[in-house]
Amino acid sequence: MTISTIRHDVFIASPTGTDGETFVLHGSNIRATLFGLSNNTTFIHGSNNGLLLSTDSNESIVDRGRGTQISDAFAQGNTNIYGFQNDSTGSFTMMFMTTANLQASMRPDGHGGTMVGTGGFTVDFVGAAHLDPAQLHGIVPV
Repeated sequence: MTISTIRHDVFIASPTGTDGETFVLHGSNIRATLFGLSNNTTFIHGSNNGLLLSTDSNESIVDRGRGTQISDAFAQGNTNIYGFQNDSTGSFTMMFMTTANLQASMRPDGHGGTMVGTGGFTVDFVGAAHLDPAQLHGIVPV
């Protein structure tokens, strides 16, 4: 396992990255993209940082920042997001799902959090029992 600290904008793709890594976004206004990887853990510290996932499966994100912007495009599998309930200015965007459908998919995760998504992809906001629907956005490209 490798721990990589990210302090500037970066695009990490398989095979440059390997599966099962730990990434730490530390700073402000950093944009990171994880593409084609799986089973990673990303810690986000600081303010207004953005993470775009286009991953194969099973990602874990720990939001310890403020104004964190998490986007999911072409992801498969499950993503667990921890700490989002403490980031009232954070946002989550899912590609290929309208905002209304994303918000309508909100349901309890069975252990005190909120789950969204359908089919082969779900996002579990672990511990976020009262997730604000206004923090969820969908984008359907034309």
